[in-house]
Amino acid sequence: PFLADERPAGPRARDPIESALLVEVVRDEVALDYVVKSRIYAEDPSSLFLTLRGGGVSVYDVSEPSRPRLISRACEEHDVEGQDRLGDLLVIVARAGRLLTFDASDPKALKPLGSFELDTSPSLGQRVRGAIFEAIGTGPFTALHTALYRPSPERTVALVSAPDSRELLAIDVTDPRQPRQVGAVDTRISFVEAVVVKDGYAFVGGFGNSQAFTAIDVRDPSAMKIARTLEDPSYRQLVGQIAPERPNHLFVALWDDPGGLGAFDVTNPAEFRQLDLLLAPELARANRTKLAGDYAF
Repeated sequence: PFLADERPAGPRARDPIESALLVEVVRDEVALDYVVKSRIYAEDPSSLFLTLRGGGVSVYDVSEPSRPRLISRACEEHDVEGQDRLGDLLVIVARAGRLLTFDASDPKALKPLGSFELDTSPSLGQRVRGAIFEAIGTGPFTALHTALYRPSPERTVALVSAPDSRELLAIDVTDPRQPRQVGAVDTRISFVEAVVVKDGYAFVGGFGNSQAFTAIDVRDPSAMKIARTLEDPSYRQLVGQIAPERPNHLFVALWDDPGGLGAFDVTNPAEFRQLDLLLAPELARANRTKLAGDYAF
């Protein structure tokens, strides 16, 4: 349980985790080939979107959670990881360095809108490291994660992490048929990965030898700048989530051994601070965080 002191007083109902049961296992060598990110969006709570390093996006109907059904596939030619959605706009990041946009109004038939090759600026050393990762089969890492952000009501920007060049990129997708890159900032984070946005600030962490967690001011996507950096040996990867019921708390997964979970106060994003770290050998290589009620998974 997390933040137990925030629970209302009175008798506690039976712990739902204690009664959890495995009800279904779904297998598919194509549609579930190396799933790296799964999201159910508020715009469509009956659809589960999966991005695959094995290729493409798979969408499952989860209106009956115990009987998920594959209803569509898209962009199967791309090794993809990052995804985010605002309204009917779905953005997908191909690791080789491409941003793909879709109309997701009909989950049974994702409609391709645009495709944009990202402009990154890796140094010679960064290019060499990226080539090594690709040669041994773990790369490419030209681009990885994304978060959609509206700097103003009439404008939408996709923020994209670019590990090989350690940049955070800003792609204007206001017209999703014609994405255009409007900004880039050196995060100073080795192999930047995570991107979580709150109130005009993007929180980013990285893998490799990174030990930093940084807030970047993205209110002007064409002139992004570092606002604050915290450092700790456990700060690795830091893929996280802010739950709607706790808008001032950011929870992140901590890679490495021991690994675990980190909690941060983001009430004032420019002055964010660490609240707690839970580290244990059995939590080594933690790489994603999902929040539900008083629990982090």
